[in-house]
Amino acid sequence: MAFELFSDMQKSYVKHDHVTITTLLSACNDKLASSLVIQLHTQIVKHGYGAIFVVSNTLIDSFAKCGLIEYAQRVFDEIPRRDCVSFNALIMGYLKDGILQKALNLFVQMRNLGVKPSEFTFAAILSAVSGMDALGLGMQVHGYVIKANYGWNLFVNNAILDLYVKNEKLIEAKEFFNEMPEFDGVSYNILITGYAWNMQCKECINLYRELLLTNFKKKNYPFASLLSMCANLPNLEMGMEIHAQAIHCSADEDAFVTNALVDMYAKCGDLEDSKRCFRDGIEFSVSWTAMISGNEILAICI
Repeated sequence: MAFELFSDMQKSYVKHDHVTITTLLSACNDKLASSLVIQLHTQIVKHGYGAIFVVSNTLIDSFAKCGLIEYAQRVFDEIPRRDCVSFNALIMGYLKDGILQKALNLFVQMRNLGVKPSEFTFAAILSAVSGMDALGLGMQVHGYVIKANYGWNLFVNNAILDLYVKNEKLIEAKEFFNEMPEFDGVSYNILITGYAWNMQCKECINLYRELLLTNFKKKNYPFASLLSMCANLPNLEMGMEIHAQAIHCSADEDAFVTNALVDMYAKCGDLEDSKRCFRDGIEFSVSWTAMISGNEILAICI
């Protein structure tokens, strides 16, 4: 609708300004809008809006979100000055495309130019480092977070916690969790998932029971990870308890949870309940795999 109005403006020779262009750019946030961003870019060049800082930053962000990272880099290189927003937009674009080293190089460039990072910068870079399996580098970023006085920030701290968990440093992760000035459901989910992945069942269940005593939104609990752990043990009784809690908060309607339920019941030998969850399932491609796997396991045992 917004672009239709913009088209009508042009046909009626109604003059637009940089605010109009910035507003339209903000609406372009996926690959389907890539051609629209290119069209808006031509308008920016034609009317000289590129000299306006907010327009350039929004253009970089839109190109990056639409998967046109080369265009985003070109605009970034051409603008006369760059701030934290400029860097963040490009860093997030490279992360979205899985080009982690480029994102990291931008962070280094940012530091060399004396541009102060924000909490979004730190969270993005910690995510990049987690994906690169580079714990030492991640610990350096952690140190920089403390120096930059972002140790109080929950968003950044969750990214640090995730870094340690993904590198299977669960002792360090738990120590960091205990030292965090505040935490939320995401903090618990990260650590519980880490314990579940590594089959540290006692720690996983203890932390989950602690989570149950909080007021955090139950529907966002890591039910899928917990159910996967129960499947791999296998422990039907524990899986059924978690299933009941998932039902209580309607989390069983989530595709990942549904598939984890199918897998858990199948691997625990309860094919009837596995079939029932399968019939209620959403993502049938994964559910079929879980059902087939469960039937194969039972066939081998028989």
